[in-house]
Amino acid sequence: MCFLSKYLLIAFLLLGSWSSQADVKFVADPYLGWSFGSFNSKLFSSTGGKCTTFNGLNPGARLLVKYNDMFFLGPEFSYMPWGNYKINGVGTTQSGANMKFGLLVGAELQNLVRFWLGYNFVDRIQFAEGVFRPEFSVLLKGSSMKLGVGYSPMPLLSVNLEYIRSSYCSTTQTYIASAGGNTVNKTLSDDSVFTGATYLLSVSAPIDLSWML
Repeated sequence: MCFLSKYLLIAFLLLGSWSSQADVKFVADPYLGWSFGSFNSKLFSSTGGKCTTFNGLNPGARLLVKYNDMFFLGPEFSYMPWGNYKINGVGTTQSGANMKFGLLVGAELQNLVRFWLGYNFVDRIQFAEGVFRPEFSVLLKGSSMKLGVGYSPMPLLSVNLEYIRSSYCSTTQTYIASAGGNTVNKTLSDDSVFTGATYLLSVSAPIDLSWML
């Protein structure tokens, strides 16, 4: 996924150099969405098949710089605080929190349809004790890339659909006090990396902040 972050950085630099000659607006785009998907790991399946499904309410926000009412870029933060994760073979639904932070670049056509490409430098899932093992909690750490499309049937309203591809390459295991209370950081091997696919359906309210400047 590193190649995507490089292309996004180039796009930021090009649009930034062009901004002095463009009509610039600042847009806040808070949203409320529903995330669902699955991720795999050979830690759970020798074939790397689907091992975990999840869903949950997923709020977030984008802060965008918009050029000539067409091109836009900016940071995005999303947080799914109470995700429902079901691990195949475990049977019960477990709770986990997913946080993402990254950058996106996109274009909007006639204030109706917009498309964007994004890269999350931070993509983490926090599981409590007992999800994997009873003696420690687990934090999965990685990054993700995304593709998104939105449709605005009226001002201050956009219906959006995103596809997010995540890769979690390291973990932090925090043991409970009775098990020593220590923290262990691990880098996962290629055979045990978690890879996931998420769909995010959301409704957002793009708000022009230019009047405040």
